[in-house]
Amino acid sequence: MSEIGSSLQARAELQHIAAAVLASLLQLDSEVAKIAYIRLDDSFQEPLWRQAAVVAIADDELTLAVRISSEEAAEGSATTVKVGNRRFVLVRGAPDQLRERCQEPHVSLEVKPQELCKAALQLVEAEADVVYVTASEDTEVAPPQKAKKSAVTADSESDSEESSEDGGVDLSKLLAKARKTWLDTGSSSDADGNAPRGRNKSIKQRFPFLEKTTTKAPSSSSLDPTAALQMQLLKGKNQDPLQTLVALELLKATRAKPKHRRDPSTSSSSSSQSRNGTNDRRNKAPQGLGKAFANYRQSKKRMFRNPKKHIKKYVREVQEQLGAGPDTPFRLTDYSKKIWWGRQRTLQRLHVLLSEVLTLQLENKHEEATLQVVLGLRAIHQAALDGGSWEIAWLLTHVEDPIQRRRFGGEESQLETVAAYLRSQQELEKRARQARLGGRTDLNSEDNPNPDQAADKEKERRFRKGAGKGQDN
Repeated sequence: MSEIGSSLQARAELQHIAAAVLASLLQLDSEVAKIAYIRLDDSFQEPLWRQAAVVAIADDELTLAVRISSEEAAEGSATTVKVGNRRFVLVRGAPDQLRERCQEPHVSLEVKPQELCKAALQLVEAEADVVYVTASEDTEVAPPQKAKKSAVTADSESDSEESSEDGGVDLSKLLAKARKTWLDTGSSSDADGNAPRGRNKSIKQRFPFLEKTTTKAPSSSSLDPTAALQMQLLKGKNQDPLQTLVALELLKATRAKPKHRRDPSTSSSSSSQSRNGTNDRRNKAPQGLGKAFANYRQSKKRMFRNPKKHIKKYVREVQEQLGAGPDTPFRLTDYSKKIWWGRQRTLQRLHVLLSEVLTLQLENKHEEATLQVVLGLRAIHQAALDGGSWEIAWLLTHVEDPIQRRRFGGEESQLETVAAYLRSQQELEKRARQARLGGRTDLNSEDNPNPDQAADKEKERRFRKGAGKGQDN
């Protein structure tokens, strides 16, 4: 009886500890202003690793703030935040792009994370169109050594044995069972509610190409055991606290690493190296015409790094120029009517043709868009053969002519019917005149004149008119 009572008491204590740990773990997800390290792309100056403060967490995307130099702020087009005499930029990244520690040279924040996050949130609320920076995908880290893994496993096994002896609960079996059970759990629930969100939903619904591409949820076979346990801990709010404690022990066994205190000399050397590198870059920064060429190249890199951003901006400008609301349909080709072309009618035709191709691309009709490009190339070739005339060449594009007026107010099928009727009526009138003349077609009538006789009569008339000139009647 004493053993049963001690085991029940130990179980109650474990449940109490597990509940407290679970509450603190669930509260971690809502906290911001935490420090991490993230790597920027090659468009920024060295060092690319930056110390970052977590500003916001939305689904599987993080918003962070990193410090940049004045040269980077001048060359870039991203929205900047100023705290004191430091400038910061907002970065979008995934959780797997962050690092808890960084042994490489990096740029530190040098301000309090709470003040930085407060200023960044005020900027996001104040401005409607905030330009973010995308984090670099190249964040490879050397794999941990096997010796460390074995040591961690041995420590976790010893901890589990001690806990089982003290509490009377066989944690080794529970750990094995929990690993087998939780690794089989899929992540289909993560796909729910992750629909792409944006400020202008009407444009994205009208043009599917501008929708945010959603990544496929990883399967249970390819999911990392540590990630699976973390997801299970964050989801299972109503599960048994003992299972939560077991999961925490398993997570500790899989992710535990020897804690190394950060050497102050290393941090000071890294900061000094970054400052020296910044001073060298300032001395080597291009000036005058060289700076203009460098800015032009940087603008091209930034534009092609995030092409959808500029496509959305152009579509919004067209919508504003046409005065179309969120629910008002419009065509991109209508924008050519708002532009004053003067005598440059060829440019107007090309603008309409490119707008038609862009419309097909935004509707995810890529094959039709490619065909339209081919027809446009053929039309340009035909216009060059015709000396710049588009009368025949534009018919090859199968696009409505923006310059020529419509010659018939009805539909094409009605036009064919009316044309056939007129031809039949003219043919009947011709046959009726031939019947009245007795079927002779060689007479010099209005319907069938002889061209030789008409030419002789014209010559005779001119001769008589000239012969009587200058004589008195």
